[in-house]
Amino acid sequence: MQINIDGNYSRAAEVLQRGINLIQGTTLDEILDELSQETQAAIIKHMMDKANDLLREEEKEREEAEREREQQFIGLAANQ
Repeated sequence: MQINIDGNYSRAAEVLQRGINLIQGTTLDEILDELSQETQAAIIKHMMDKANDLLREEEKEREEAEREREQQFIGLAANQ
């Protein structure tokens, strides 16, 4: 059995392009309106979880930067 990679790629690209063409010009609200309430809720939950993850990551980075500044200050004070 031989797989036609070019043919499979071409078909995938065609399907993807059709999907892109359908989405272009469609607002997110219009897309969400077509989904079930369960799917809408899952998407919203995922978006909120992602936002929370990003906020936690930013807070962690701020805390690390603060610790680094404190260590530099301690090092400078020790050298005085």
